[in-house]
Amino acid sequence: MSAETLSSNGSHHRALPFARSPINIRLGMKKNRVTIYSRPGCHLCEEAKATILASTCAREFEIEEINIDEDATLCERYKYDIPVILINGVKAFKHRVDASEFAKKFRRLSI
Repeated sequence: MSAETLSSNGSHHRALPFARSPINIRLGMKKNRVTIYSRPGCHLCEEAKATILASTCAREFEIEEINIDEDATLCERYKYDIPVILINGVKAFKHRVDASEFAKKFRRLSI
């Protein structure tokens, strides 16, 4: 007879009869990614990044910051809308980021 447990990410694990705790092995595990479209000197961008990095889920993702001034297409698309925050490729925020809302959206959009 084996026991089944629920991990913090909501997945089920089957505990082996001789194991003291569930074994959690994920092959090819993807890392969540938060992308910030910004530009140097943008105070809203710095505030958004600080809020994201101070969130309760900050250890669960890699952060990528993209300077829109280095790409004409991105500059045209986002010039008045930075920062734009994507969670795993899905647009989640624009201009301002609230810490609790970020955590909620991250949980919903995480891999």
